[in-house]
Amino acid sequence: RERSAGPQQATWGATVPNTPAPKSYVKLEATFQRKREPQRSTSQRLVNLSAPSSRCENCYFKILTAAEGTHVKRCLIVDDSEIVRKVARTLIESLKFKVDEAASGQEALDACKADMPDIIFLDWHMPGSNSIDLIKGLRQLGVFKRPYILYCMTENDADILARATAAGIDDTIAKPFDRASVTSKFAGYALAMV
Repeated sequence: RERSAGPQQATWGATVPNTPAPKSYVKLEATFQRKREPQRSTSQRLVNLSAPSSRCENCYFKILTAAEGTHVKRCLIVDDSEIVRKVARTLIESLKFKVDEAASGQEALDACKADMPDIIFLDWHMPGSNSIDLIKGLRQLGVFKRPYILYCMTENDADILARATAAGIDDTIAKPFDRASVTSKFAGYALAMV
């Protein structure tokens, strides 16, 4: 009985007409076909950071659950502005984080020495504090637990960003921030933990 040429036999049939492809060839073609299929990255599979806020939040919670189970994560907000800390606290607590606050670099270092948080929401400019030195100090403290540092910037200064990156930040967020941007950045944190 004449066999119909399947998709795996098309190349073989063009080379050797009217001859069924050997089983070994069919298996090899099937393997190549699977390899040709586009591979999606972890971030593409789990979250679309440009998605609407509600969708992004749903993805965020799924990722965080997969990464850390039911363990409650801690965030330290470091900013000299009480208003900014209050706004950030409200947004971050809605993402199921336990939140602590620090109004200065020294206060942040003392808090981290006592109990290192999982993520640090750090303002780039605070009177009387050098954020770059603070980042370096935090990295020196994080010997056994490396916190994820989210650097809040109001200016697009390439030099400051380069120095902060070299000092050890993990990501940046622009001020003023809103619920969508905070959720997206925390989804990035959750992905890093997967």
